[in-house]
Amino acid sequence: MGCKHSASIKPQTITVPGAYVIRRKVDGVWKEQYATVTSCVDNTYHFEYGMVGFHEGNCRYHNIRHLTEEEEELKRQQMYTSLPQQFYQSMPQ
Repeated sequence: MGCKHSASIKPQTITVPGAYVIRRKVDGVWKEQYATVTSCVDNTYHFEYGMVGFHEGNCRYHNIRHLTEEEEELKRQQMYTSLPQQFYQSMPQ
């Protein structure tokens, strides 16, 4: 499943910390992941994601997009498993 939305975000619209969808191209296919952007240093955004165990990553602003209205509603309802979850996930040990 590839991403359905473009990442047309501007750096000045990114609130840190904040909930966003991170995009990454894996084997030629765009994947998306609901994540929390936790900091920005030298125009590189640090994010965390994971349903059970937490993972960390870094990206540039052009790989970040705002949640859609539907995704915002899922977040409000705490239905996190229905949000994009396409990055590597693992169980804690």
